[in-house]
Amino acid sequence: WLSFQWSNLAKRLKRLQRRWKRFLSALREHENGHRDTALDGARSVLRAIATMPPAASCQELSSAAEAACRSVIRETNARLREEDLLTGHGRTQGARL
Repeated sequence: WLSFQWSNLAKRLKRLQRRWKRFLSALREHENGHRDTALDGARSVLRAIATMPPAASCQELSSAAEAACRSVIRETNARLREEDLLTGHGRTQGARL
């Protein structure tokens, strides 16, 4: 049978709670950055579609819109990956325990 006791348990729990709150705050900041990047990407998709020139057919318009959207999504995904690389998936922003 294994047993252990923490000395100053209440103090340690308070310290753990503070660390957890700091972690959650930093993680929220990191994830909000991803949200903002994704929303920028969505707005870029809307702009790309809204500024498309007229097309000769629905199929041509659809193909052009899909290509424009794929390009924006690729760029947005690259930005999201870069954010994670730059922040160590949030660690440099304090999202670590």
